[in-house]
Amino acid sequence: MKFFKVTSLENTIEIVKDNLNNKIISSCIVPLRDSLGCMLSEDILSPEVSPLYNRSTVDGYAVRVQDVGASTQSIPSFLKVVGNVKMGEKPDFTLKSGEAAYVATGAMIPEGASGVVMVEHIDVLKDSIAVYTPIGNNENIILKGEEIQVGQVVAKKGDIIDTIKISILAGLGIANVPIYNKIRIAIISTGDELVDPSEKAENGKIRDINTDMLISFAKTYGFDIAYNTRIKDNLETLKQEIEKAVDIADVILLSGGSSIGVRDFTNEALETLGEILLHGVAIKPGKPTCLAKVKGKLVYGLPGNPFAALLVFKELCCDVIYNMRGYTLKPKTYAFVKTNFHSTPGRTTLQPVSIKVEDNKIYAEPLFLKSSHLATMLKADGYIKINANSEGVYSDTLLPVYDFYPGR
Repeated sequence: MKFFKVTSLENTIEIVKDNLNNKIISSCIVPLRDSLGCMLSEDILSPEVSPLYNRSTVDGYAVRVQDVGASTQSIPSFLKVVGNVKMGEKPDFTLKSGEAAYVATGAMIPEGASGVVMVEHIDVLKDSIAVYTPIGNNENIILKGEEIQVGQVVAKKGDIIDTIKISILAGLGIANVPIYNKIRIAIISTGDELVDPSEKAENGKIRDINTDMLISFAKTYGFDIAYNTRIKDNLETLKQEIEKAVDIADVILLSGGSSIGVRDFTNEALETLGEILLHGVAIKPGKPTCLAKVKGKLVYGLPGNPFAALLVFKELCCDVIYNMRGYTLKPKTYAFVKTNFHSTPGRTTLQPVSIKVEDNKIYAEPLFLKSSHLATMLKADGYIKINANSEGVYSDTLLPVYDFYPGR
């Protein structure tokens, strides 16, 4: 009988980094409107200042501040209205002493004005206004270049492009952005016991959870699904599917078939087609994970257990790729462990937890796994990492809690 020779999580991550192909760090230029969810491959610097001119932040009247400095509710200042500045217009006049001009929110401030009085503090007369409150210099005005300067970094390498970033970049006239090429994922699920989710699970059969789970999880990380299939435990069929997958995908996921047993053909198929880099990782769950390289492509032999497959894919594929591309992976939160519990010495434990708030204190309560872990997956808010050198965690220990998804 064969036994696993496990590799530490840290060494496994280095092996993954060394064997991912150049697609991981390759990039391209795409139109801004097509970039949602993509990761920037370079810092983006502003080509201009923002705003491009002094603008009003309210509906009101542009004035010279010194003209309204003595305004009160009982003794207002009276100013002559000499203009009406609308959005998208450049004023063709300069305010002089004793003059005012109406400006809409976002409209350009005329020369000579040093503040804007809100309409709520004004009475409009026939061709003049009565101002009932003094204002400070540049009050209700956003100055040219106040928000963003030329050359300022407005989006960093590794940032995920979201709606806010798109709006900022569009406002700065940036119509195209550099992004990392999308990773193409192939998913091959194996097992005689598997049936489609649409079928009845009878006589020992199990509905295939992993295929849809891995597809959706890969999409969450911004990857493309190049290919997916479900096959029986047959060595020749598995070899054919792996060969097909490595021709069209950047990373291949084999779900199931990584345990040591008479019906598990993953090792044999990978040994025939390429090179096995390791079989066995010192993590829990996920110990039977296998890594191989076939035609320059990294192939993951994931555990069949859904929760283990999810965490291994995240830790050893998604997070590694994000890290290599400059994305900073941060904890979801920090929480105090609710109770003492043991871990497995020699293996990094990825312990799912639920998060609770009691007496204004955030707690992480461990969720212990059984079966396919479906109920546990519903309850889990994230997971904590317990060092391989530890035998467990004491209650009230403050630890980072990691999300299952990237913080976008």
